[in-house]
Amino acid sequence: MADQTQRLEIATVRAEVGSNIVYRFANDAENEGGIPTDSGSIQNLKQVIIEIQEDAADKISIATTIYQTPAAGLAATADGGIFLVQSSDTDTIYTVWKNQAGAAVNTGKTAMSSQAVQDALTASNEAAQAAEDAADVATNRTAGFLQPSAEAPVVRDDGLPLQIGDRYFNTEQQAEYLYKAGGWQANDSLGAIDELKDPDDLSKGASLIPYDGTNLGEQLLLSRKFPSYAALRAYSGSATVLELTGPRIAGRFFSRPRSVNDKDDFGITILSNDGQRTLVRDYQGMVQLYWFDPAGAGGAVEDSLAAERCAKATPGGQLATNDQLATGVPYPYFASAYVGPGNYNFQTLVDTGGKVFSWVMDHAARITGTPEALNAGRVEWIGIRTSMPMQPGIRDAANVVSWRAHNTPNDGAGISGITSPANLSQQVGYDSCTVYADNVAPPLLINVPAATYAENSITPSVALTAYQVKLLRPGMIINTFHAPTKYAAFIVGWEADGSKIYTTSWYLASGTLGPAATPPNGPGAGFNPKTKIWTVNTNTQVKANSHATRAAGYELGMLNDKAPLNDANWPQMWGMDVVSLGAYTIERAFTSRGPHDVGMHAEGSTNGVYADNCTLGYRYRGAGTPCQFTTSALDPIFSVSQSGSMLMSSMGNTDATSVFHEARRRRASNTATVALDRVYTNRAYGYDGASEYLGAQVIVIQRSAFSSNLARFSYDIQAKANDGTSVGVTVNGSGDKSFAPLADNTISFGTSSSRITQLFAVTTTISTSDEKLKTPFRSFSDIETEAIIACGAHIDIYQWLSDVEEKGAERARLHAGVPAQRCVAEFESRGLDPWRYAWFCRDKKIVKVKEVIKDKRQVVDFVDQEEKSIEFIDGVPTLVVRAVKAEIPRTESVAVRDQNGEIIMLSSREFIGRDEDTGRSLYQEVKVPMMVDVPVMEDYERETETEQESDEYIYGLRENQLLMAWMKVVLQRTAGQSHS
Repeated sequence: MADQTQRLEIATVRAEVGSNIVYRFANDAENEGGIPTDSGSIQNLKQVIIEIQEDAADKISIATTIYQTPAAGLAATADGGIFLVQSSDTDTIYTVWKNQAGAAVNTGKTAMSSQAVQDALTASNEAAQAAEDAADVATNRTAGFLQPSAEAPVVRDDGLPLQIGDRYFNTEQQAEYLYKAGGWQANDSLGAIDELKDPDDLSKGASLIPYDGTNLGEQLLLSRKFPSYAALRAYSGSATVLELTGPRIAGRFFSRPRSVNDKDDFGITILSNDGQRTLVRDYQGMVQLYWFDPAGAGGAVEDSLAAERCAKATPGGQLATNDQLATGVPYPYFASAYVGPGNYNFQTLVDTGGKVFSWVMDHAARITGTPEALNAGRVEWIGIRTSMPMQPGIRDAANVVSWRAHNTPNDGAGISGITSPANLSQQVGYDSCTVYADNVAPPLLINVPAATYAENSITPSVALTAYQVKLLRPGMIINTFHAPTKYAAFIVGWEADGSKIYTTSWYLASGTLGPAATPPNGPGAGFNPKTKIWTVNTNTQVKANSHATRAAGYELGMLNDKAPLNDANWPQMWGMDVVSLGAYTIERAFTSRGPHDVGMHAEGSTNGVYADNCTLGYRYRGAGTPCQFTTSALDPIFSVSQSGSMLMSSMGNTDATSVFHEARRRRASNTATVALDRVYTNRAYGYDGASEYLGAQVIVIQRSAFSSNLARFSYDIQAKANDGTSVGVTVNGSGDKSFAPLADNTISFGTSSSRITQLFAVTTTISTSDEKLKTPFRSFSDIETEAIIACGAHIDIYQWLSDVEEKGAERARLHAGVPAQRCVAEFESRGLDPWRYAWFCRDKKIVKVKEVIKDKRQVVDFVDQEEKSIEFIDGVPTLVVRAVKAEIPRTESVAVRDQNGEIIMLSSREFIGRDEDTGRSLYQEVKVPMMVDVPVMEDYERETETEQESDEYIYGLRENQLLMAWMKVVLQRTAGQSHS
């Protein structure tokens, strides 16, 4: 039974592949032949039962007694005999035993009860049914596999209708076919194998094999390589990423469907020949000229076309879109490309598409041909040279490079001063700049109102905000708000919450080196103070071991090839232009500090120093000579000393337009001056400097030619009246060596109020007495004779009151003369007009009158300042500091108005703080008036002294004439002659 069961299991397994073993095992008749299997024939179920029953009957027939125990049966059975023992198993009746050499041996044979047989048959039937069911399933599964055929079957092998999924092998076509809704079709697996071999369709076969989260087909799309742009354009496959491998043009391209606006730019965007796709270069950083396939060999083939394609294809940007200083001003697009090593030949002007284009040159890149053909905004050899052949606008477009401190990154270079298109109505000139630099003095980075201090820290009364903490940097300086002297320290670290900032030791900022000192608690502090800003700070050093023997801190070359001085086209060119742009006056436009031999030197200029519209043209303060002019040989020609005295000299001067040395002047041709040459002129002009208002002049005229290195000169002094007439005198060193009026009979020597005390002369004065110049002479009348005789009676001794006052009556000199008033009275008493006679003189007395005049003057503030000077003390150059009172003329800023009286307003920007998130400076556009500094004036009274005519007369006599008349009448009377 066990063997049959095993074979049944085997049969069941076989049934799974489609046999009918189980069915036959359960249903075959007892007289059927064996059931064939791969492991041999087996009996069916009925045959197995009959065999068991027959075998048991044979044994039972030998021993029919059933013993209760094996021992009882053994005792009753001979050696080799069989005996039966009652079974305790409910399914069996007895067990067959054997006496084998006196031992009871169980043969394993049993006799089944009828119920057991029935149960076995039931179980067998159930197993057979299960096997049958499994066989049916197996049969159904294999029924679709039809026998090979040269033609397509129309029914299954068992005659049943074809089912979808059936298959057969076509012996004619040597291919397997599947039955589908549409009939017989080639097996899918074979198609898949063919698709694996398809070189073009990436949606089939191996392309669908999984790979790293995607499939192999997706990766195959990224693997195509091409040697040239021509091959790239010719490709019509489905790859989405293509690699260009040619030298210098190499790169990766992405494929996308063609758009109607796509254009082939020959380097970045490539269009396929089939018109279906656009290939776009994948790149970061700058575009490269290499990509546009220039020759780059410096030969006959020029590279302008490649450069033009590069310039047009390169994306541009408007750098100053957010420039807060140029609102509304149109701005060009800026772009740049890298030029790799090579020699580039440019001949034809490159069209940049309107961009301000920068060519960033490799250090091994060279330009041949016509460099201007690049039409470049800038040509840059990084770290070496930057050129901007053409500047197309304002601000960044009018400047090669700019450096800016404490500005927002979007602020452009401040070139031309135009902040809106409306400024074009005001701006009549437009600037171009090579280097622009500015530095805007910033506010304190952080202002802590109160704090406590430790040796190496500061604790703000209120912790810094998260934004403020982000601004901190090691090395920043902190200044405390202690007064009068602050403390200072460097930042070295901080707490993340801003509660404490760690520092170096604190030091009292007193101006002298001192020890560390912790600040007292209380006052706050400012972070990162900038107390003085420099836009440019350069230092030129010639050290002890330097080879150089000359140095210049700054050299500025100016080239004028346009027009000469005073020509109508003479260009305005300034070596240095310091312009004050703010609302208030700056202190100094130029400062020279330290021990210089020459603080400022002008050499070869038409005007060495020129001051225009200044409150004070020149001011000197300190020790030394305030002012000195010298010859080229450093001989002084004009000096002003500390005491205010002036020295004018001409030692060693041979300049053609200056004064002379030893009464001699050299012309530019080194020829001597000749007679009547004007060698020196000193003129005093009217208030407006016009010659027609000439008030006075002093002229030195050469009166004779040089002889033995000597010549004679005259010295002319001339004064003009308001009506244009003039008087003057000349001192003539030539001929008679005279001191004479410039015009005959036009000048008096002294006045009634400005007299000469004494006149020293070798001979007496000569009066013109030429008869040809006079009317006919007549004799004195009797009345005239009496009056003249009467005048003579008044001749007496007198003293001058001024002498008596000065010297005393005993020492004052005695003089002989006649009082003028008495003589006048003698004439008047006789009916004669004394003023008809020239010996009588009368002039209004000129008196000096002091007046207090109300006037205006500029207010002067006296400011305490330190004056530093280097003095030699015991032969040692020593910096001496003195406290002085500096006179600072006071000015005030006044708004400028136009011709209509309206205040002129200018556009400006006002700092309003910083963005808390970005830290960017925030400004607002404001209008501010144009301001100019004007002197602050004050009323004051000053005393002046003027000469005025009084009602009193000063009488005088031409005593020589009166004495001559008196002598004649006396002689006549003595001789008894009549007056007639």
